[in-house]
Amino acid sequence: MQEIVLPELVAELDDALVLIISSVSECLADLFERIYRGEKIDYKFNWNLIKREEIEYVVGLLVKWGPEEGFINVGFPQELWEFLGVMRERRQLVLMTDWRVFEEGLAFDGEIQDIIIPKALVINEADAGMDFLSKQVLDEALVLREPKEELYDLLDILRPVDTPDLLN
Repeated sequence: MQEIVLPELVAELDDALVLIISSVSECLADLFERIYRGEKIDYKFNWNLIKREEIEYVVGLLVKWGPEEGFINVGFPQELWEFLGVMRERRQLVLMTDWRVFEEGLAFDGEIQDIIIPKALVINEADAGMDFLSKQVLDEALVLREPKEELYDLLDILRPVDTPDLLN
């Protein structure tokens, strides 16, 4: 199993959800350098429901860039699931490793990418794959002998804003 890293801070901006994960700064240093040089990064990502032990679920975001170069698996434990609904609305997710960028403030005019690209990976359309994640959650909820209330809560969070009756 791939190591799951947890965000140290999750913050909402008007047009994005920001995750600060300083524990992976070495892992992402080369990637951020390539972004800073203006290289177009071909990244792929997917959302998954991860069962840890028999009692805990984590939503995982696996982000891969390049065929063999690297990946990061960001975990959203139950206490962060509400932010998945926020991310679904904003549709942009920003992975950062440097607290200073966030502490100095992100007040600016223009696109979010213009100010933080040297120190962040901006994932556009980060909500892609949420329907597949919802199906995973529903499948897991249906196979359990004893219903897990948290899975139904997660389904409510993942429900698209424009189709509130989906999965009812």
